[in-house]
Amino acid sequence: MKKFYEQQYKKRLEQDNINLRYLPSVKDRLEQAGTQLLGGINGFKVLKNSFKKLSSMTAEEILEACSDQRTLRLSAASKDIPIDWRPGYQTVAIRDMQLKHMKRVDVVIEVRDARIPWTTTHPDVPEWARPRPRVIVLTKADLVPPSALEETVRYIKESERDRGVPVVPVDAMLGTFGIEELREELLKAGAYVNRRRKRQGINPRAIRTMMIGFPNVGKSSIINRLTGRKVAAKDARPGLTRRLTWHRIGGFRNTELEFLDAPGFIPVGFGRRFTKDRMI
Repeated sequence: MKKFYEQQYKKRLEQDNINLRYLPSVKDRLEQAGTQLLGGINGFKVLKNSFKKLSSMTAEEILEACSDQRTLRLSAASKDIPIDWRPGYQTVAIRDMQLKHMKRVDVVIEVRDARIPWTTTHPDVPEWARPRPRVIVLTKADLVPPSALEETVRYIKESERDRGVPVVPVDAMLGTFGIEELREELLKAGAYVNRRRKRQGINPRAIRTMMIGFPNVGKSSIINRLTGRKVAAKDARPGLTRRLTWHRIGGFRNTELEFLDAPGFIPVGFGRRFTKDRMI
């Protein structure tokens, strides 16, 4: 339906001798005219009606709407409906994590996207992890300039929320950058477990870690890189992991760590916490 109305709109512009290349995008024109493209419930219906109205407008009417100061002020003062919900499988996973799995975990790994480290910061992770040690991992670090990456790591370490927490940038998709450094940090953070067991006269065991982060930030890819084999399913689309899954891998160097792969968690009221101005 969207493609059909786009084709009709382009034909109308050609008839009016208007070059589409020198006009702003369709969504920008609709926002400037006071019309919002809302997602979520009935999103496709709203999108269809918006393009239908747009196709019925001439180029002169669109330009007049874009130059109308009143509609511009109304559009700037309007707000989209924020994302204020969480998928059901995430709610179940968070409940199981808090009641069953968290008390068995030794180290919590908070995974963030290096390109948007503050937007992909879940506000509830410090409370969930306390009093366990926490390690912050910045994935897709190869997509960030080295100077910007160093500055990001410095800001995170100096922040009040994450002061004293080790930060390790990695590239778990295409290479092994930062993987060995991450392994060392995890072994260092979980060393207290076997020290305590040694004092009690108990044999050492593998350190149990848990991956927490937003959907599609690369949690399963980190597990695969650390184990050296594909044990966690991964895909380009978010939401592939839908349940808490333990990965206990044997063999050379794979008896040191155990991994609990969790689904991506979206904070409740994410749209209110992170507005367009803070998505940097």
